[in-house]
Amino acid sequence: MHLRTLLFLFLTTWSGATSWGKIILEFPGKHTVYQRDQSNLGQIPVGGIFTLPYERIEARLIPLAEAGDFAGTWTPLVTPGGQGRFYGLLSARGGWYRLQVRAIVAGNVADTVSVLPVGIGEVFLIAGHSNAMGLPKLGAKGGGDHVVSFNALNKALNTENITVAPDAPMHSPRFSPFLAENFAFPSGESAWYWGELGKLISDRLQVPVLFMNAGWAAANSINWREAAAGSNTLNMYVGKNWPNRQPYSNLINSLRYYHSWLGVRGVLWFHGENDAGHLKIAQQDYYSNIRYVIEKSMEDFGHIVPWVIGRCTYNNSSPEPYRPVLNAQEQLITTPGLPTWAGPYTDTIQVPRPAHGHFENVPGGVQGLSQMAQAWNQALSDAFFAQRPAHVPGATMISGLVPREASPGHTFLLAYTVLGPLPAGSSREVHLLDQQGQFIAVVGKGNQNPIRVSLPPTLPEGTYSCRIVATNPVLVGSVSTPLLVVRGLSEPKYIRTLEKQEINGQILIHTLVATDPESASLHLERSSDLQTVTTMESIELPANRQSGLFTLTDRQPANQSTYYRIRLEKRSGSTEYSQWIASFRGDAPPLLSTFPNPVSAGKPIYIRTIPDEVVSVRLFTASGQAVPAELAESDILGLSALYPTQPLEPGMYIIQITTPVGTQSQRIMVH
Repeated sequence: MHLRTLLFLFLTTWSGATSWGKIILEFPGKHTVYQRDQSNLGQIPVGGIFTLPYERIEARLIPLAEAGDFAGTWTPLVTPGGQGRFYGLLSARGGWYRLQVRAIVAGNVADTVSVLPVGIGEVFLIAGHSNAMGLPKLGAKGGGDHVVSFNALNKALNTENITVAPDAPMHSPRFSPFLAENFAFPSGESAWYWGELGKLISDRLQVPVLFMNAGWAAANSINWREAAAGSNTLNMYVGKNWPNRQPYSNLINSLRYYHSWLGVRGVLWFHGENDAGHLKIAQQDYYSNIRYVIEKSMEDFGHIVPWVIGRCTYNNSSPEPYRPVLNAQEQLITTPGLPTWAGPYTDTIQVPRPAHGHFENVPGGVQGLSQMAQAWNQALSDAFFAQRPAHVPGATMISGLVPREASPGHTFLLAYTVLGPLPAGSSREVHLLDQQGQFIAVVGKGNQNPIRVSLPPTLPEGTYSCRIVATNPVLVGSVSTPLLVVRGLSEPKYIRTLEKQEINGQILIHTLVATDPESASLHLERSSDLQTVTTMESIELPANRQSGLFTLTDRQPANQSTYYRIRLEKRSGSTEYSQWIASFRGDAPPLLSTFPNPVSAGKPIYIRTIPDEVVSVRLFTASGQAVPAELAESDILGLSALYPTQPLEPGMYIIQITTPVGTQSQRIMVH
C-alpha cells in the first residue's frame, strides 16, 4: 500500500454502522439552584445543541432523596426548524434532581446525557460589613452537600490598602458545595456562619440553598448610600476612596448578573457596627441611608426583593448597644411598603468579641459563628418564607450558535431565543467571555434578532464564548458554545461539527453550521487520497437562515476507506471547507494503531483513537526509559497525535496506550 494512502487511513474518525449519540448540554450547570416560588415550585431551564438528526429530544428531572419518590415524566423540548438547538423549561417542586436529556430515533433512545445535582430551593444575597462578608481561618463550618456558592472572588487589596473590585458585568458562575474555607462570590471570604445557616435551612425546608455574598469590609451607611447614588466613597480607616462605586456595585451587579436568572428570596443585610462605634450616627441618618440603598437597589434591579435587616451595633470599642442605630433598624423593619423583615438581634452574641472584632468559633471556647447561624435561622422563620415572596424570573434567554473559529476584528451574527415576556423597553447586549467565564467586552447591541457581533481587533488568541443579556432591566441569558479566536483567518469559520453515519449501505455526513446569511450552498466532497476530490451531493441554503443541521449523502460509497468533507460556498464567492472525516471500509486499519512506522525524527506520531473514549499514551525507549511526550488532537477528526517534547534519537521506541479496558504496547521505529 502507498505510504501516503496508509497515512490517510489512520488520520480519521471511526463511526459504527448505525452509531448515534451527539447531544451537548450547555445548561444548567452542576450544583445550580433556582429560586422556588410560594407554592414550592420552580423551573429549571434546559438547553444545548445536537449534531445528529434526531426525531425528538426530551428531558426529565429525577428527584434525589430529599425530593421524595416523585418520578418526573419525559417532557419534549423545543427543536426549532432544524437549527441543531434544543431548549425548554422543566417545572418541579423544591429539591435536588438529576437532569436527564435523551434523543429519540425510530422510537428508540439514541443518546442520553445528564447532569447532577441541579436544584430548586432558596437563593440568598448577603450584604453588609465585614461581619457579613466573613473572614478566613476563624472556625467557619461548611454547609454540607445541600448548600452551594460560587467559589471565587472579584476583589483584591491594592498597595494602598484599598479593596478594589470592578463595576462591570460579572463572571459566568460555576457553583460547588459551600465548604468552610470556600469563597462566596463576589466578596465573601469563607463560609462564615452562612454555611451553617444554609444547612439549618436546608434541613428544615428540605430544599437546597445557594448563597452569593456582596459584603464589604469597613463600609458604613454613608459609604453605601454615596456609592448607590453614583459616587466613589471614602474608606475612613485608610483615607482613600474605594473606586468603581463600591460597595454598592457588587450588590447591584450580583442582583443583575446572578439573581436576574437564578431568582432570589431576599437580601440578608447585616450591618451597623461601624456606624454605631465610629460614626455615632443619628437614627434618622442611618435610616435614610439604608432605606435609600434598599429602594435604589430595587429600582436599579427592576424587581422587588425582600431585605432581612439584622440588628447589630456591638463592637469592642463601644460595648454597649447603640440605640440610634438599633432604632433605625427597627424603623426599617416596620416601614409600611418597604419589603423588609426582622433579622436577628446579635448584640448579645459572643460578647466580648475576640480581639480582631469578628465572630469566631473559638477552639474550646465560644462558638460565635454557630450561634449566629442559629440566630439567623430563627429569624428566617416559616412566617418569613410564607409572607415575603421571592423574586422568581419571568423569562429565560438562550444564546444561539456562534462560529467555530474567528479572528480578531471579525463580525458575525448571534441568534437568540426568549422564553417568556420581557418589558417593552428592554434592549439586548452580547457579552464576550473568556475561557474562565470572565467578562471581556460588550460586542453587540440592539433589538434585532440575530444581533451582529464585532470581535475587538486587539483580542488575544484563545477560547471565548458569548452570552445574550437583556437590559432595562438586566436579564442574563445562557452562555454559547465555545468560539476559538485565531489570527489570520479571512472570515469566520461557520461549520461547527461533522458527523458520519453508515446506514443501509449509504454514507451520511451531518454538519452543524452557525448562523450566516452569506452561506449559499453546501457540497459533500469525497476523496480516496485527500488530493483528488469528487462532489457527491449539493444542497442550496435559504437566505437569512439561522443555524442549521444539514445532512448530505453519498448513495454509492466506495468499497475502500475514503474521506469526506463539506464545502460551504458563500454568496460573496468565497469558500469554506470543513475538516476531513473518514469512512472505514474494506482495508480499514485496526483501532488504536499508530502511524507512520517508521516515523521521521521531529514529526508527530499519529494514533487512531475511539470517539469519546479517554486514552493515555506514554512513550519509552527500547530500554524502558520514559520519554516526555504530549497527546493532542490532530487537524483531522478522530486522530490523536503524540508530540515528543524533546528530539528523538534514531532507534526503536515503545508506545504504551491505555484505555478504560486495558493497556497495549506497540513498537515504532524513528529514523
